[in-house]
Amino acid sequence: MSTNDIPTTELPLKRPHDKIKNENTPSASVVQPVQCRAGKPNNLLTKEEKEQKKLLKKIVKIQAKHKAIKTRIRHAVKRKDHKIEIRAREELQELITKHGEIIEEMSFEHRPDGGGEGKSNTLEDDIDKKSRGIPFIQKIASKLFEWRAAMDKNTKSIKSDGAPTRSTSTRQDQSVHAVKLLKHMTKGTQDMSMFKNEDALWGYTRQKFYERAFLLCTSLAKLNVDGISQSHFIKEPKGTNSIAATSTSKSTFEVNADPLQEVKNQQLKTRERAWNKISEGHIRRACSIGCGPGNDAVGLITFLHLHSEKYKKSPLEKILLLDWSIEDWNESVLSPLRNILVEHKLATEIKAVFCDVIKDLREETNGKAWNDITNNRARNLSASSLLENQESSEFSDYDIFLISYLLSETRGKWEAFFRQLVIVAKSGSIFYFAEPTPWQLHRFIDVFKNDLDFVWVDSSMDFPSLQLIDRRAGPAVLVAVKK
Repeated sequence: MSTNDIPTTELPLKRPHDKIKNENTPSASVVQPVQCRAGKPNNLLTKEEKEQKKLLKKIVKIQAKHKAIKTRIRHAVKRKDHKIEIRAREELQELITKHGEIIEEMSFEHRPDGGGEGKSNTLEDDIDKKSRGIPFIQKIASKLFEWRAAMDKNTKSIKSDGAPTRSTSTRQDQSVHAVKLLKHMTKGTQDMSMFKNEDALWGYTRQKFYERAFLLCTSLAKLNVDGISQSHFIKEPKGTNSIAATSTSKSTFEVNADPLQEVKNQQLKTRERAWNKISEGHIRRACSIGCGPGNDAVGLITFLHLHSEKYKKSPLEKILLLDWSIEDWNESVLSPLRNILVEHKLATEIKAVFCDVIKDLREETNGKAWNDITNNRARNLSASSLLENQESSEFSDYDIFLISYLLSETRGKWEAFFRQLVIVAKSGSIFYFAEPTPWQLHRFIDVFKNDLDFVWVDSSMDFPSLQLIDRRAGPAVLVAVKK
C-alpha cells in the first residue's frame, strides 16, 4: 500500500431509524445546556432549537470539507503532485474566504485533523505525525497479503485429482465479494453463511484493514495531554450565540456557559486518566470485540510502539480476539496474522474465540468468551452475585477493549452483552469505540453514564455543542474509562 492510499475523510451516513425506546431520555454525555439533543425529534424542537441544530450541522459540513481538502493537499505533497496541490490549496482558500469566521472560531486551520491534539499547528506537523504510523501498519499488512499470494501460488502448482486443492482469486474477485458483504453489514442484515466466502473476507481485509488500524492509532494519539492546559480548549462557535438574533431569549451556546466548561474539564480529566495508563506502560492485555481481520489489534500495537519505548522492549502479554464468525476469520486471515505478530515479538499470546454480542455475555453460547474475559474467576457466579461483588472484585484483567463498527451493525441489541462486560471490567480499563455515526454511541453513553467516563476523540473533540448531533467530519470515535 502506498502513501496515496491513506484513508480520506468519510462523510457520515444519515442516521438510520432508531427503534430504541425512550429515545428522548436526556443524554448522559454531559452537554445538558444544549437543547437540540441528537435523539430529540424535530417536531419537538422549538424554532430556535431547530435553527441551532441547523447551524451545527452546517459547521460539521464545513469541517468535513475542510478536512477533505487538507487530506488532498497532504496526498499531493507526498506524491509531489504540484498541480493537484495548487488546485487543492486554491479550493481551501475559497472555503476560508466563504466561511472564514466559522473556520477561525473553530480553529480548523490550526487543527489539521479536524479534532485536535493540541500540539499540531501546521500542515507539515500533521504530515509528519501521520506518516509515523503508516510504515508500521503497511509492513504488517504487506506480510499478510504476501502470505495470501504465496498460498495462491502454491495452490496453482499443487493439484489433486486434476484440480487445485483450494480456490484462488484475483483482487478484483475479492473486491466484488467484499462489497456485497459490506452492504449487508452496513444494514445489519448479514448472516453466518456470508462469512464462509473466503474471497469476501480477504476483499474486506484489503478494503478495511489499513484504514481502521490507522484510525485507531491516530484516535488514541489525541488522548495525549502532555503540555495541555485548560487554555487549550477552543471557545464554542460565535455563530451559535447569534442564531437567534431576532429573539430576546438567551442562547444556550454562550461561550461563557459554565456547564460547557464543566464538560470540557471533565473530558480533559478523562483524557489524562486514559493517557497516563497508556503512556506509563500499563496496557498489557487487550480484547478486540467484533475483531474481523484483526485491524484494531494492529492499530493498537502500532500506537503503543510509536508512543512508548516500554512497549518496544516488552510486547503485549495477550490479545483476545472475539467475533461472531471467528472460525471463518481465523481460517482465512487471523491465523497468518497471529503468526506474523508473534514471530515479530509484537504480542506474546493471541487467542481467537467466538462471541455473539446480541446475546448476554453470560449465556452458554458466549461461555468461552466469558471464561477468557474473566479468567474463569466468575464462572460460577450468578448475575446477582456479580452485582454484589463488582465493587470489591475485579474479574477481568484486560486493560483495553476495542470495538469498531459493531454497535451500529447490531442495532441496539448489544446492551445485555456490554452490561455484563462493564461489570467485570476492572477500574481504569479503557474502552475504544469507532462507528460510522454517533447514533449508537449516544445510546451507549445513556446506558453507562454511571459506570464510565467518556471523551470524544473525533472531529467534535473539545466542542460539546457539536458532540450531541448525529454527524461528524469522519467516523465517530469515543473513548471511555471505567470509574
